[in-house]
Amino acid sequence: MKVYTVKPIVFMPYAATGEFACIGIVLYSVEEGVFRYHVCKRDDLERVKARVHGFFPELPEEIFAKAVTYIKTELRRVDKGIRQNDLFLSVEDVITNLCRPRENIIRFGESRVLFCKDINEELKRQYERMVLRGFIDSEGLFISEMKKTIKEKIVKARLKCDFDYRVTAQYSYDLTIPFYFGEMKRPCALKPLDLRKEKPKAVVERMVQWQYDAGIINEKIKDIDIMCPTRFPEHGTEAYEAAWDMINKGRNLFSCEEYSMATLERYLAGVRSPKR
Repeated sequence: MKVYTVKPIVFMPYAATGEFACIGIVLYSVEEGVFRYHVCKRDDLERVKARVHGFFPELPEEIFAKAVTYIKTELRRVDKGIRQNDLFLSVEDVITNLCRPRENIIRFGESRVLFCKDINEELKRQYERMVLRGFIDSEGLFISEMKKTIKEKIVKARLKCDFDYRVTAQYSYDLTIPFYFGEMKRPCALKPLDLRKEKPKAVVERMVQWQYDAGIINEKIKDIDIMCPTRFPEHGTEAYEAAWDMINKGRNLFSCEEYSMATLERYLAGVRSPKR
């Protein structure tokens, strides 16, 4: 089993709303010098284009087409350079530059770590999961709405907060903390989680990924207090039991509470307090 990093390629025409469509993925390993990508191919393009138009009906179709052409050209250039080893920069620097935070309508989402034996099979599997089924799933939509609510409350309370604070680890694996309060006596952060899955396995996979990310954040920001407002699975289900079991294993890294306005208000009141 080898370790790879996967990043979604997203089409986000209106950054202010945070609404997006996943149109492709990159999968790579800096240590192995391996880079793979998959952007919606011809057979899937009409299907994805129809979904994009359904979600952004006022957007001219040629904007999406040009965006896809642009990112495919950029990915081909990087892939060719890495395969032929004719780059002036290291593989890590090239991938970091490619996946850097952008202000245009094509962006790269947050990194995830994968363990797999066959990178080509994993590329296909991730593409089917994130692009063909993805678009904006219930988790993405819920997290987006939760972030919007939290941001409104932080702005209204006039709290000093870094929104989408970036943490970079080794091998171009970067994380984003949605709400980071770094000027407190003890730095703290808010990271919404959605664990409302039907199957326990999906809950465990999500929590393993988050525990890995939380470990990196703890290494980079010492003594950080991470609160995760969380939407849990339905009470009484195996998925619910799995969620609490995984959360208890991560108590030294972060804390979770059922997402509610009351919980959020209490936490922000603590951030506001100079005693924190």
